[in-house]
Amino acid sequence: MTKMRKMSLVTNKVEVTNNFLPNGQFNLNPSMTLRTGKISENVFFNELNLEIKDKEEERFPINLFVSLKGIFEFEEIESEVEVFDFLKLQGVQMVFPYLRAMVSSITSSSMFAPVILPIIDVSQFFKDKN
Repeated sequence: MTKMRKMSLVTNKVEVTNNFLPNGQFNLNPSMTLRTGKISENVFFNELNLEIKDKEEERFPINLFVSLKGIFEFEEIESEVEVFDFLKLQGVQMVFPYLRAMVSSITSSSMFAPVILPIIDVSQFFKDKN
């Protein structure tokens, strides 16, 4: 079994745009993508990208894009397939709470109503994605 040595987080991008909509009730419909890859021999990453976007048919007071990368360093790797399986499930479970906290903090610090993302079941959320 492959053992993880350490994990670090890198914020790739944070972008917030005020759409200047009047007060009202809005539906939160975030879009989240996952990207995984290899950096070096024993270092891999998963990158969670979250986007909330105002659309003509579904208005939202802000546009928000947050990209957070988890960098995972392993001791000796027995199987890269095992590592990528780890990144897609346990790796996301480790990074998502930080992404969730960032979104809440950024929106409330920007003088907007805080956006609180729901807790997700990662095994179901990225079930059909490779």
